[in-house]
Amino acid sequence: MARFHTHLSEEDKKKRDHDNIKIREENKKKTEEELVDMRRRQQEYIEKLRSIIPKEKWNERLIRRFITKADIRGEKDCWNWLAGKNSDGYGNFKICNKEELSHRVSYIIHNESIPERLNILHQCNNRKCINPKHLFLGTHQDNMKDMVNKNRSYNCGHRGEDNSCSKLTWKKVKEIREEYIKCKTTQNILSKKYNVSKGMIYYILKNINWYDEEYQKLLISKIRND
Repeated sequence: MARFHTHLSEEDKKKRDHDNIKIREENKKKTEEELVDMRRRQQEYIEKLRSIIPKEKWNERLIRRFITKADIRGEKDCWNWLAGKNSDGYGNFKICNKEELSHRVSYIIHNESIPERLNILHQCNNRKCINPKHLFLGTHQDNMKDMVNKNRSYNCGHRGEDNSCSKLTWKKVKEIREEYIKCKTTQNILSKKYNVSKGMIYYILKNINWYDEEYQKLLISKIRND
């Protein structure tokens, strides 16, 4: 199984522990019938996975421990993570003493691996969901664009020139990218020239801020040729 990389801060660990206590309290409130039905759905899905995943890659302990921490429902429904979550609302799952994001673990269980430089995005916009049918691959730029499209960005409420906080225009952004691509300057010089932070220049060059479809194609082509 592929390696996972993520780390929890002390604050996130405290929140995870708090969430785990809350989950236990919420489970106590559920009726015995609801719990039995949820366990039945979990067991049925474990058996389904057993029939799909090759025997040499089957990890009974890990998969059982993972699936029993989620509310497995229909294929079109969200499967909410019931255990600990980080400060951003994503589920956490421990593997080899490391905290991993539960939706990434779900994707790997069902698809074997996550290609380098790619993220796992939610179609359902529900960070607790681990339903593999609701997950898809995307670049960091895709993730940022998806965030804006789903109104999860709080950058003064608007994008680009419509953002009253912005010091730049699309014309200046294109100039920044052209100057850098042609190796005429550095990020530090661009930062001073356009009176913005070096971080902003970095985000513009990575197409995280001021997202542009044509520029994204250029970046992808450059990555493939490197």
